[in-house]
Amino acid sequence: MTPVSGTALDSARCSIMLIKIHDLQTLMGRYQYDMNYLSYSVKKKLREFDRKQNLVIFNYINRSNEFLVVSELDVAEQQILALKIMKRLKGETDSPITIAVSEQAYSMDSLHDAYVQSISVLMTRPYSRESVILFYNKEKISMNHQVVDCFTQEMEHRLKTALKTGSERALREFLLEEMGLGSCEKRNFMETKQMVNRISAIFLDYLTGQEASEESVRELGRLEQMADKVVESLDVDQLLSLVAEMQNVVLGEKKSEVSGNIRDYVKEAVAYINENYFEELTLAGLSDKYAVESSYFSRLFKQETGENLMLYIAGKRMEKAKELMQREDINIAEVAFMVGYDDYTYFSKVFKKHTGASPREYRNRLFQNFTS
Repeated sequence: MTPVSGTALDSARCSIMLIKIHDLQTLMGRYQYDMNYLSYSVKKKLREFDRKQNLVIFNYINRSNEFLVVSELDVAEQQILALKIMKRLKGETDSPITIAVSEQAYSMDSLHDAYVQSISVLMTRPYSRESVILFYNKEKISMNHQVVDCFTQEMEHRLKTALKTGSERALREFLLEEMGLGSCEKRNFMETKQMVNRISAIFLDYLTGQEASEESVRELGRLEQMADKVVESLDVDQLLSLVAEMQNVVLGEKKSEVSGNIRDYVKEAVAYINENYFEELTLAGLSDKYAVESSYFSRLFKQETGENLMLYIAGKRMEKAKELMQREDINIAEVAFMVGYDDYTYFSKVFKKHTGASPREYRNRLFQNFTS
């Protein structure tokens, strides 16, 4: 991370303000998918509020949607600054934004603890598209961690029972109504994240126990990998679409009659993805585009193409990433950004899953072949 300001701070009383833009796609398009241009522009906007306040502003290179502001401001001053920043950024994007502020740190070593505090605060935010400003409160965080796991053993047992019925409708109703997956706004970010992770793990265990094909297990594993990133978007529709995709893999694909119009829609969707792979593409968004129910569209897409929709999108992005890696003038983090990923760590995991090598390993081999 490189600071935008070189001002000296008194490390004896610094605090960290974490600014997270949960859906960076609208801004990515505005800045031509140029990571450095976007980072510079957002930091420049944040610097507008630095009037003798000695702010030091960072953009975390592996997470392009996270900005850190280190300052010596007291709580009242932080509240004023947070409100101004929120208003400024909301004028730039319709993404939900979280501003999480730590306690003041009293040494350089405790600045790391301050960052951890800001992440802890972020995890307590409501799971909704509402933008929020949160301040670290030790008692609240402690209480939240005590009640965070709302996935009981009884729920786990009933989910496994629903899977055994093989009924898509029964399983969907249980997930939406009994487990409340359709009303995630009643939970916080961490509770939703843990619930989705548990559902994913149970799906994978069940599929493995059914002696499913290696292809199905790999497909579910790749969808499971997407779960954390989808949860981070705070988009319930996108989350439900992903779970529906996973459900289709677990229960097996059911053949559907396909009309000529629907078949044309799938062809159009493939062409659209190939042309716009770097945009925010979701099952919910594409099914809305063609006015087809999402789970039905998901089944038809795989039936017609032989590939899961979300994995097809990821595969297309990986193809483009491999092409861009042949250019020495583009660094790997920029490649991730250019193909639609605002989180380099996540991009790296997806890339390795597809190629068997990390982006850095892949590029090193590529250049070795060029020079040999």
